[in-house]
Amino acid sequence: AQLGKKVAVIEKRYWGGVCLNVGCIPSKALLRNAELAQIITKEADTFGIQGDVTMDFGKAFSRPRSVADRMVKGVHFLMKKNKITELDGWGTFTDAKTIEVAAEDGSSQTVTFDDCIISAGSQTKMLPGVEVSKNVVTYE
Repeated sequence: AQLGKKVAVIEKRYWGGVCLNVGCIPSKALLRNAELAQIITKEADTFGIQGDVTMDFGKAFSRPRSVADRMVKGVHFLMKKNKITELDGWGTFTDAKTIEVAAEDGSSQTVTFDDCIISAGSQTKMLPGVEVSKNVVTYE
């Protein structure tokens, strides 16, 4: 787009990708919360912290989501700034120069192009026979 091409991006689920929405970014924000809780509860004296402290786990879990949401807004801002068309849905090639974009609401639109970059992303896949523990916290 910055080189003058007309650009469109098709996204089925996570604008900004898995890492930004439910992976690296919110996980690191949650780890930072845990690090601060550790310092305040176990190492307070080392840092000159005195007094009783309580933890609000609701806020501790909502902060990583707000960090990720803020960064997703940044992705949308950059797309708009660079005049990139955002298409929500699933893209399927119908020929060498055409993609049909199916939206979640059942509607669809056709996109034609000269050049195409495919960046399929990722999806969590569980091993057969393995169940996720009730003690595991995920963002999905």
